Amino acid sequence: MASVLLCWHEHLGMLGDSFLQPLGEESIRKVNQVSDKYQDLYSSETLEHDLPGHLLHYPYRVANDGVNAELPGFEHFLDTKAQVLGTKSDYVPPVLASSFKRFISFP
Repeated sequence: MASVLLCWHEHLGMLGDSFLQPLGEESIRKVNQVSDKYQDLYSSETLEHDLPGHLLHYPYRVANDGVNAELPGFEHFLDTKAQVLGTKSDYVPPVLASSFKRFISFP
């Protein structure tokens, strides 16, 4: 259990009883609340100091029908021009393919 709490402390910069049950509703709600707060702080016009933690929400949503879409105002990741949803490609750069093959065996 200590490793779970250490993980939350590392990413959120805080501890709390709600993190004792990481799959519980209270824990999930708290993580979402804190990551939204950090997202707002990070994307504000004046970021005066380091964030207390480094977990930001991933800026997309999955609809009930399974369709993915970026959140309004988040076409790109913060501080980048990288698209949140990206684009589909049949090409995988060799450096990624060779790294991937070490972890996954292909038929």
